[in-house]
Amino acid sequence: MGTPRAWSLAGGRWRPGDDAGADLVWLRVDAPSDLADAAADRGVAEPVVAALRTHLGAHARTRPRADRLGEDALALVVPTLASRDAADVVTGTVALVVAGDVVLTAEVGEAGVLDGLAERLGEQHPADARTGGLLPALLATLVERALDVEDGLAQAVADLEEVVFSRRADPPVERLYQLKREIAEARRALAPLSVELPALVADPDASSPGEPSGSGGAALDEAWVRRLVASVDRLDRHLKDHDDLCADMLSAHLALVSVAQNEQMRRISAWAATLAIPTLVGTVYGMNFRHMPELHWTLGYPFALTLMVVLGVAVNLLFRRSGWL
Repeated sequence: MGTPRAWSLAGGRWRPGDDAGADLVWLRVDAPSDLADAAADRGVAEPVVAALRTHLGAHARTRPRADRLGEDALALVVPTLASRDAADVVTGTVALVVAGDVVLTAEVGEAGVLDGLAERLGEQHPADARTGGLLPALLATLVERALDVEDGLAQAVADLEEVVFSRRADPPVERLYQLKREIAEARRALAPLSVELPALVADPDASSPGEPSGSGGAALDEAWVRRLVASVDRLDRHLKDHDDLCADMLSAHLALVSVAQNEQMRRISAWAATLAIPTLVGTVYGMNFRHMPELHWTLGYPFALTLMVVLGVAVNLLFRRSGWL
């Protein structure tokens, strides 16, 4: 197991280090699989540790979920979003465990939510007695990372829109499908939060938001929760708009391809009709019937050539006037 990184809450302020006399200690471990061992090292009751192992094994990398693991223990698993580039979305998981006077966290993925959480410790967030403000700061950081991903996807959609309507040689169909797949992955990871976020941040012991619980905890500020849920909903709507725009671009691209093919077919048909005229005349004279006056006429050959040229030019001009050529 890696060495946990620790912060201590004393006098309402978080400071780096594991202070034995602190009101609350935050320990950051390297992987969710290490959380149970770290909890056991901190003296957490064995039933809670056993429940923690079961919880993480069953719900890691799944939908957002919060479970009570004992009288004063809570485990939370939330999906995260990150992007390697504008059109490559990567999902992950962040886990938070509250047991007595210790908060344990671990992250899998590239979102860097815990790094952002450490930077936010000095900011003002709705206080909660259970986590010392860590939970609201973590959720705010998670939404902030998701907003960065949405910005990247928006730029990728805008860039691809220019490609679609510029009629470049390389067709963007594959890129469109790839971008739609990345948007769908982001929505799958984010959408459940708007439904389950209030339940995740509420105190399970409180009879209603804002009421004190039997264990001394308190639900987060209801207005702050509503603002956070509204941000998640707005973010999901933006992602849906990007997905709809990709679908419209795909339809537009296929329509442009169909129009280009129709134009090519009209040109081919026009030239085929133009060449059909001399072919018809030549075919008639190639029959070599015995009684054909033109075969014994001195001007028959130049007359036939002139007829083919005149008819071919006339038909060609008609197609040009109609816009087929």
